[in-house]
Amino acid sequence: MEKISAKIYTLSLPRELILKEEMIDPSKLEEDEFISKTIYSAISPGTEVAAYCGFEPLRNDIIPYPRVVGYCNISQVIFKGEKVANLKIGDFILTFQSHRSHFKSSSSDFFIKVNPNFLKESCVAFLFHLGLHSALTGNLVAGHNVGIVGIGVLGYTSGIISKISGANVFAFTNQKKIKKLLKSKGIEFFPKVKESLIEIEKMTNGIGLDIIINTSNKWEDWLLCLDFINKGGVIVNLGFPGRGEKLPTFNPLDPKFLYLKNVTIKYLSSLNVNGVNADIQRFNRERNLIYILKLIENSIIDSNEIISSEIPYTDLENQYKLYESQSQNLFSTIIKW
Repeated sequence: MEKISAKIYTLSLPRELILKEEMIDPSKLEEDEFISKTIYSAISPGTEVAAYCGFEPLRNDIIPYPRVVGYCNISQVIFKGEKVANLKIGDFILTFQSHRSHFKSSSSDFFIKVNPNFLKESCVAFLFHLGLHSALTGNLVAGHNVGIVGIGVLGYTSGIISKISGANVFAFTNQKKIKKLLKSKGIEFFPKVKESLIEIEKMTNGIGLDIIINTSNKWEDWLLCLDFINKGGVIVNLGFPGRGEKLPTFNPLDPKFLYLKNVTIKYLSSLNVNGVNADIQRFNRERNLIYILKLIENSIIDSNEIISSEIPYTDLENQYKLYESQSQNLFSTIIKW
């Protein structure tokens, strides 16, 4: 049985992306292990470009470099041990593996079997999961007025999930090219100016914004969130205000917003991956992703809308540079292996 040469992307330092090789020996596979071949992986622009550019890690336990990149992976099982009962050779699975051609996993590692007719579409399912997690974190219910600040890929997925959950959705972005797509989804488009709030209050009979999902790191966008949220409203941070930015020229915890408005600020913290009973935690990554995959299969959401381009695996660094330059409006990118 021949060894497999696995190609793995690693950041050795900021802007130093290396494609290295590691050997996987199928003859040494344990009974509860399996080997998969990646079909597609997808770029999550905010997380991956931040790592590529050298932004500070979000957690103290993360070693900045060297590090792998990526976490949206669709692969096919090519070898398996005898005790891997819930998979067969040829199955396609969604995993959190990084950008790599092959990998070995244990049967206890996270994976979800996916429909072979929706491989590319399923590869970006986790990006919609983050939108769903944002809506759940904000305790969104049908009829809420939801503002989305920043319409990159996660702003768009948050807007789509909020819309199909019954909210009235208002997107704040200066990217005029996306206006037509947002309108086609029933999402109102507004520039990031004070006059937009006046217009929204007219459209909502004076109610305004109950929830704001902030996907931006910019301080100016955080100030917009504080200014635009209703009294008693909720701001959900899917972005990280101040990350990669200089210190602000205003007080980001100004009492005129937080004290007088009684605003609740929530961060999109991690969910349990799986293994927790629904009566303890109804929503976790596994159940959320299964739900998202069903929405994709039933054409309730079109994940192709957030796939801006498709590239061979050899072009990953060029794509990172394109994201960094912001010369094009890009959502996610599918990487073909």
